[in-house]
Amino acid sequence: MNILVNGKALEVTLEKEKVLKEVMQSLERWIKEENFEIQDIKLDGKTLSLEEALNSEEEIKGVKTLELLVSGFAEQIEEVYPSLKAYLARFREVLGEGQEAFVADKRQKIEGLTWIVDTTGLIAKSLGISTRYVFHNGRSLEEILNFFDFSLSNLTQNIHDSQFFYQYFVEGIASRLVILESLLDKLLGFYNFLLGDQQEAFKASLQEEAKAMQELMANLPGLVQDGRDQDALAFIQKMMGFFESLSLLLSHAGLDEKANNCLFGYKSELVKVFEEIYEAFKTQ
Repeated sequence: MNILVNGKALEVTLEKEKVLKEVMQSLERWIKEENFEIQDIKLDGKTLSLEEALNSEEEIKGVKTLELLVSGFAEQIEEVYPSLKAYLARFREVLGEGQEAFVADKRQKIEGLTWIVDTTGLIAKSLGISTRYVFHNGRSLEEILNFFDFSLSNLTQNIHDSQFFYQYFVEGIASRLVILESLLDKLLGFYNFLLGDQQEAFKASLQEEAKAMQELMANLPGLVQDGRDQDALAFIQKMMGFFESLSLLLSHAGLDEKANNCLFGYKSELVKVFEEIYEAFKTQ
């Protein structure tokens, strides 16, 4: 039996597999491991659904050709990503039309925000990148999504208060929707960087992010001294995500000596701030 994947012959030896479902189970497992997904199946020209193929008892000895059409998660995301970006823009546009228009269907707005959170999380999961690794101007994708999750609960509880509902979106959600758009670009940039694409642009972005984080972290000792321990600890958690992200990126970076020294210099400054935080805790 010949196996074609996207029109190319797959060099594979079938040993234990006797029926179609056994072949398909092995192929599906391998395809998923490669971050692809089966879109179409043809058995000697006859189209089968994935479910049919995975449950077929048809013996393969009489089959001439098994054709699979697969697409990568990145390709699927290229379809979802523009829709999400367009929805974010439309969401902000409706918000700008004023309270009366915006609160006309409050449940729709809650469902829309839920879709934004779920779709963003799905994109990150499909790309295999933690939301705590993606930053823009010191804000992480994780903290933005966490804020939206908290907001959904708050908005649902206060859905009958139209003024509160609208003001919450204006004062709390709107600015973060703008940040989310930039974070989505950074998410795809992160993924492309790990694949070896668009290296130079992302290296520049990474250096800017390290500098932004360095500047923000200088405020942490003051948070502790002012008794804002929870804020300080939340920020420390975010910084740990940044350190993990930085380590992962540097391992793939292939940076020149100057860029390497620059980024590691920022890292040294960040460590100094951690030491200051520790000393501040000791004096409390």
